[in-house]
Amino acid sequence: MPVAKGATKRKYTDRTKAELLAAVASNGNIKKTALLADIPRTTLQNWKLGIGINDDVTNISHVKREEIRDLHKLVAVKALGLLQTKMDDCTGAQLSTISGVSTEKYLLLDGQPTSINENRDINEAAIVSYAQQFKLEPEQARVELMEAKRRLDEVKLSSDAVQ
Repeated sequence: MPVAKGATKRKYTDRTKAELLAAVASNGNIKKTALLADIPRTTLQNWKLGIGINDDVTNISHVKREEIRDLHKLVAVKALGLLQTKMDDCTGAQLSTISGVSTEKYLLLDGQPTSINENRDINEAAIVSYAQQFKLEPEQARVELMEAKRRLDEVKLSSDAVQ
């Protein structure tokens, strides 16, 4: 979306970009993160795709992800310990929820699966080939291929639901 006439395009520090990318990695929700951070969703989507991101942002984001991952692991372990000792003081559901959410976040940020599903990433060779075939910049090709993959996944999910 073009910037309105007379408006200035907002600039974001590398640290801000990295922290928001780490937040998306933790919660898996670009729309919610963008809304909470008061930035355009498309800006955050582009950053996640590597558009407008430099090596410093990538490195800072990796460190932030590890920090968040370690915090989630700590919370999960502590909640599991409390679950055993505090059964009389609170419901098991309360501590189970804390433990489950923290465990899922830890696994997600550690790059481990949180559910069993098929994941087919688009490889770089496919992106380059697509970009050359349609005379696109590689990043635009990546965006288009990711969108096509998302649509195919939706079709597959809806056809699975019908069966």
